[in-house]
Amino acid sequence: MDAEDLVVVATFGTVAEAELAKEILGNEGISAFLGNEMAAGLMPYLASGLGGITLQVQRQHAPRARGILAAPPDGAPAGDGLDRTNGD
Repeated sequence: MDAEDLVVVATFGTVAEAELAKEILGNEGISAFLGNEMAAGLMPYLASGLGGITLQVQRQHAPRARGILAAPPDGAPAGDGLDRTNGD
């Protein structure tokens, strides 16, 4: 897999949020990768300056990944403000 095959499906302000989203996608069978994770983990104040921690998946999985991340967790009310997906 080449880096060109990866697209950003979501951006997060903390490593914890990004790791949780990565785990959710992994549980659905979608491999995901985090960008800026190391820098943000070592120096959290840099996260926003770097554009946040990006969650990346293979291009062909992007629509499904965005749908999974946008859906509220089971039992949660719709519109709970957790949607961090990039619509591009």
